[in-house]
Amino acid sequence: MSTTTMAGIASNEAAFRPRHDHPVAEMVRDTFVSVPTTATVADALGAGIALAIFIPLVMDMGGNVGTQSSTIFARGYALGHVTIKDFWRRNFAREALVGATMAVGIALIAGVVAHFWQGVPNDIPNLGIVVGAALFTSVFLASMLGFLMPYILVRIGVDHAPGADPFITTIKDFSGLLVYFSMAAWLIGIEM
Repeated sequence: MSTTTMAGIASNEAAFRPRHDHPVAEMVRDTFVSVPTTATVADALGAGIALAIFIPLVMDMGGNVGTQSSTIFARGYALGHVTIKDFWRRNFAREALVGATMAVGIALIAGVVAHFWQGVPNDIPNLGIVVGAALFTSVFLASMLGFLMPYILVRIGVDHAPGADPFITTIKDFSGLLVYFSMAAWLIGIEM
């Protein structure tokens, strides 16, 4: 029973069939058009599931680092270790070095784990690079923002303690996921 008959549209199926739609032509069309398309969609879905596993890691690691960095700023500022006068040369440069070191370490570990845990079994060899690059970006940016946003708030005369974290989280989440999915689209070959 055809869908047109079930829907009660018409009893004459021939009116809805294209001319020259021979069963052999249907088979050829399905083989050369539908099957590769289905395989491409299946590959993209499989890669998407493997990518989805690491989204919380990318977002949460950056959030943790950003919050910790803003806490270090607040404590250092309250104790006089972070000064507005020497902020760029002394304090921010040191935080950038610590942030870059953490970002490299976390990115390498997570990239290797992602590669062997989800990349190899799912035939996604570049998954480790995608996860590592996104984590590096997220952690390094969160480290910088965690120190920079409270400084900016102090400079404009606003309380830095409650105001910095929402900005840090929003910017870091957006940029981390943008890098994550852009790298995935480029290296894994997913159409976005």
